[in-house]
Amino acid sequence: MTTQDTRSNDRATVDQMTQARAQCGSNPFLLAELEEFLSRQPSRAQMYDFIEDLRNPNRQKERFEANISRLCKLVGIEEPTPGEKLLALQIGLQQEQNATLALIASRLGSQKNGADSGQSPSVFGPLLTGALLGAVISH
Repeated sequence: MTTQDTRSNDRATVDQMTQARAQCGSNPFLLAELEEFLSRQPSRAQMYDFIEDLRNPNRQKERFEANISRLCKLVGIEEPTPGEKLLALQIGLQQEQNATLALIASRLGSQKNGADSGQSPSVFGPLLTGALLGAVISH
């Protein structure tokens, strides 16, 4: 058996998964993509390719465009105008910011209390998103 055969038959390592999570950061879209990929129990070679794909700047641009299109389609906009794309971008950035703030708050809360604070997640972000999308659709 060659090294490539062994590498492709072995399951992805914990180190690779950790590295992929670090590449995703707190981006909810990338994290969702990673979780979906991990659910298929990838091999080491597949995981290596996935990590390299995360690092590829051209792929990042494609993923960025796909996320904007996905947000627009979620609210029924099939052919978004530049203004609607900008709004979708702002919503995506708001979601990333909310995820980052929630992570920071949970870490600060666990340090302060010695355990998870048990607070419920904020509803302000989704509420704001709905209001912005409602405004776009009504115009």
